[in-house]
Amino acid sequence: MRRGTASTPAGLRYSVIELPYHGDALSLLIAVPPVGTPLSALLPHVGVAAVRRWAELLRPSLVPLSLPR
Repeated sequence: MRRGTASTPAGLRYSVIELPYHGDALSLLIAVPPVGTPLSALLPHVGVAAVRRWAELLRPSLVPLSLPR
């Protein structure tokens, strides 16, 4: 798993987590806004360019993660 911190042009910082599948052939990217910040504040800033930047930020990390089914 890899983790990093990114920010929007307006300065909103958020976490990004990459969860690899099938031996790194595919991965799930999860953008998590800070507690108390709605996801709607982050969504307008998520696009192809942002995802490319995330790839540069992410570093191997142990992250406690719980996803709903």
